[in-house]
Amino acid sequence: MQMQSIDERDLVRRLRRGDRLALDAFMATYMDRLYQFVLYRALLNRQAAEDITQESLVAALNGLERFDGRAALYTWLCGIARHKLADYFRRQERFEQVRVALAAQAGEPPGPSELLEREEQRRQIVVVLRGLPPRYQQALTLKYLDHLSGHDLAMQLELSEDAAESLLSRARKAFRRAYREQAPGSGGSTVHESL
Repeated sequence: MQMQSIDERDLVRRLRRGDRLALDAFMATYMDRLYQFVLYRALLNRQAAEDITQESLVAALNGLERFDGRAALYTWLCGIARHKLADYFRRQERFEQVRVALAAQAGEPPGPSELLEREEQRRQIVVVLRGLPPRYQQALTLKYLDHLSGHDLAMQLELSEDAAESLLSRARKAFRRAYREQAPGSGGSTVHESL
C-alpha cells in the first residue's frame, strides 16, 4: 500500500514536469477504471460517460498542483468525476427546463393519448437545441427558460439590445430550420412555429 502511494507521488511529479511516458502510464492506469466509475453514475449513458471521463482527466491533469497525496490518486480522480457528473446533471436539468418551456409554446399539456407523441417531441427539441451553436442555445435558454426582457437579455449576452434581438432572431430561425429537418411533417410543428 505504501509502495503504491510512493509510485503515485512519483507519477504525479513526472506528470507535472510534462513527462510523456508518465502521461501514457497515467491514462493506461486510470482511464478505464474512471470510465467504469462514471458509467454507472451516468445511468449507463456511454456517450456521457466518455465525455465526463475525458473532462475529469483533463481537469485532473490541469489541476495536479492540488493533489497532495493524502488520498489515493484514483480517489482524487473520482472526486473530480463526481463534480463533473453533477455539472452534467445540472446541464441535463437545464435542457429539460428549456424543453418544457419550448414545448409549452405548443399549447395544452399532453393528455394520456398524446404522451408518446410528446415524448418524441421532447426528444427532438432537446436534440435540436443541443445541435445549435452555444451562443444560440444561450439566447434561447435565457429567453424561454429565464423569461428575460429584451433589455435583460442584452445585458446577459453583453450585447446592445438590437444585437441581442438580432442574435435571438437568428437563434429562432436556426431552431426552426433544424427542427423541421429533424422532424419533417411531424405533428409537433407548432413548437418551431411558436418561436
